[in-house]
Amino acid sequence: MKFDLFRRHDGALVVVPSHFADASPAPDAASLRFVRRVRMELGLLGDELVRDIGLHGYAVASGADEALLRNGPTDEVDTPA
Repeated sequence: MKFDLFRRHDGALVVVPSHFADASPAPDAASLRFVRRVRMELGLLGDELVRDIGLHGYAVASGADEALLRNGPTDEVDTPA
């Protein structure tokens, strides 16, 4: 699955499925800075992160999930406007 990664003003890593990214489901979407797009299997991510993505359309990654996503394979895209 493709995910767009964003940094929030407080440094948190916000994860949005790429097909939802244009809808900007995160409540503070205007303050998000695009980092990159990655490919990652849902099964590799923690249950809480996957649940939040399912419930809210986005999640805030921390710990092992954040490290995995930051170091995941990129999916080359142009930076969104």
